[in-house]
Parts: sequence; structure tokens; C-alpha cells
Amino acid sequence: EYVLVYQKCKYGINLIAKLGHHLSNPPANKLIEGFFHFLREFMKREKGPYLAASVQVPLLTKQSIQFLLKFLNPKDKQLWGELGANWRIPPEQWPSNQPIPEYEIILSDGCIPSNLHNLSDRPQNF
Repeated sequence: EYVLVYQKCKYGINLIAKLGHHLSNPPANKLIEGFFHFLREFMKREKGPYLAASVQVPLLTKQSIQFLLKFLNPKDKQLWGELGANWRIPPEQWPSNQPIPEYEIILSDGCIPSNLHNLSDRPQNF
């Protein structure tokens, strides 16, 4: 439930950062703004960032973190900071003595879009 929502948010942030230069209507920075508005409202239901901060996978990629640093407004940067290490440390910098569990997104209808994991294999007109 709530954990799955946070995992899908992190996955979505990674996708937006990866595809950002292809997005124009709305642009990637506006999509990220929408994600953080959603996160803020969703976290009000659980009275704080504690559960969201505990969600480890998927880790945000280095590209996602750079994207967030560039485009988040001060209010959203503060929220991002409250989410802690699980939302701020990319896989390359994760402590080697702490294995990172695999993450595979499962949609609400049970579909597993495994072909999205390697976006370089997508059709040219994607």
C-alpha cells in the first residue's frame, strides 16, 4: 500500500530525469513539481515523512539527484531533505556492506513492464 506508492514515486522520478529532455508538454520540471506536491499531500495522511523515508528501493539515480538539485524549488528541496538517505544517495554511493534489494515495478493490474527497465531499447519514435 503506502510503501508501493512511494516506490512508484521514486521510480517515476527516475523516469522523468532519464527522459526529461524528451518531455515538453508538460516539461520535466513541471512533472517533478507535481510529484512533490503529491508527496507533500500524501504524507499528510500519515502525519510525516517517516514511512516515505524508510522506502529504500528503487534508489534515485545519480541523474535523478542532479535533476532534482537543479529544478526543485526551496520548499520541495526541504521536503526532499526530510526524506533522508534512501531518497538522496544514488546506487553508486550506497554503502557496499548494505546490499540494495532488486526493484521491479508492478502496476495495479499486475502487469510488470520489464521492458521499461532498459530504456535504451525503446523504439526510436518513443
